[in-house]
Amino acid sequence: MKIWSLCLWLFAIAAHAQSIPEAAIASQLNSDLAALKALPAFSGTLAVGPEDQVSLQQMVSREQDDIMQHYSKGVQKFEVQRYAAMKYFDSKADSSRRPLRGFVSWSQAYTLTSVLAGKDLSEATLTPLTHAILGMMDSALVCLNTSARLHDSARFHTFAEQAYTALLALNVSAQNARIVMGVLLSNAMGLDGEFPPPVSYK
Repeated sequence: MKIWSLCLWLFAIAAHAQSIPEAAIASQLNSDLAALKALPAFSGTLAVGPEDQVSLQQMVSREQDDIMQHYSKGVQKFEVQRYAAMKYFDSKADSSRRPLRGFVSWSQAYTLTSVLAGKDLSEATLTPLTHAILGMMDSALVCLNTSARLHDSARFHTFAEQAYTALLALNVSAQNARIVMGVLLSNAMGLDGEFPPPVSYK
């Protein structure tokens, strides 16, 4: 299992050269995630602590790792396009702005692809989930760009609720859905420089 990372500025070049509509990115994410249908179903409860990541990286199959990378690239493309649209890459931007941080993490890609493995996945069933995840990230970027508190964003919380509901609709257990949401919330809050609140989904 290789440890992978992607630099946001590489995608910034592509984002400036050709902007890809959100619907097209979401559709590609759906296509990538739908391949999880052919993988063995995940059973049990997710382990996502820092002490678990090294061992998990060694256990992830090549097929899952490929899907994780495709998912991460797709999310990062949208992220950089939104940064660019908000003029975050403008050299004249206010120097007091917070540093750029990536939304997608290894834990996010791992937990999401694990709970979806072996599920009945299609464009129609995945669209509510990918739309909600992109919405969460976009809301975090808007708050980052305007120096607003993400914790106070009603739009962000609406998308988060939609993501949780979409996971349950895909027959992900409530316990694992809460774990996935915890990672998504942590990544979004980290992007915005905030500490994530306790997960209260039921």
